[in-house]
Amino acid sequence: MNISIIGSGNMGASLGEQQTSAFYCGSNPVAKASVASLLHELDLDPVDAGRLTSARYIEPAGMLCVQLAYGMGMGAKLAMKLLRG
Repeated sequence: MNISIIGSGNMGASLGEQQTSAFYCGSNPVAKASVASLLHELDLDPVDAGRLTSARYIEPAGMLCVQLAYGMGMGAKLAMKLLRG
């Protein structure tokens, strides 16, 4: 199971009117359902990214958030949001 990186300051907090997306993946459907439920309870938008092999895509997205927040000085109050249309 892999879950995207979300700073503790963004847990349960919307940024503006936007709910933070939390990407997760795994190979066990029961475990994934539990994780999705927990993320929803934290007021996050759970996004199922597929099987565990998708972790290699989720992890760099988390590193990008860290780079923007600290490396680029944007501050810890940033998060990712998946827009669906």
